[in-house]
Amino acid sequence: MATSANFASFAATLRTLLDTAPPNIHVVFMGSSITDLRKLFQDPSAPFFNFASVLDFPPLDRHFIDFLGATFKQITDLDTDADALWKIFERVGRNAQILSGLVQRMVLLKTPDWQRVWSELEEELLGDEGWCAQTWQRLSPSDQAVYIRLLEGHDLFSEESLKRYEMSGFSRGTAQQALRRLSNQNLIHRTGHGEYERTVPLLDEWIRSRHLLP
Repeated sequence: MATSANFASFAATLRTLLDTAPPNIHVVFMGSSITDLRKLFQDPSAPFFNFASVLDFPPLDRHFIDFLGATFKQITDLDTDADALWKIFERVGRNAQILSGLVQRMVLLKTPDWQRVWSELEEELLGDEGWCAQTWQRLSPSDQAVYIRLLEGHDLFSEESLKRYEMSGFSRGTAQQALRRLSNQNLIHRTGHGEYERTVPLLDEWIRSRHLLP
């Protein structure tokens, strides 16, 4: 609803239904992207403008891994190493999509050998032609520079940062546009005034492994 005009009519109708619903009806909107949820409620021209507030849910914990392990056992009648899956889950920033995809592949292959399945998935994510490499290549030089400053823990608009941007041939305004693009790609999200958090630990790992930090 936040990312495509194709949903405009549906969203408007749903907003009308919810506005006229009985007071005992409560609604929770959930999404994989904080940025897109904020778009849904902060765009003045959108049907759900100011309809709700975006709250950060706590990260999924060990219960999620236990659930995946139990599901794997139910389908295949095989046991898997929940401790190993938990370590991978922590490494990927508790990304439920990646872990669900890993267990799904193990189910399809009917194997508890998470090492082999993860090595294949890891190559798709971190390899030379993997997701991280492709994502980085799609970013503009200004996007990359701003992301690296954020990864290094610097104030993005300090005097030093602005000098770095100028040396690279772009301005403060260009850096601000880069932040918006990085947010729209769900690589970062805003946590407060002028404060941003990276959302893809594997991308950080890939950047460090390729020695892309200055």
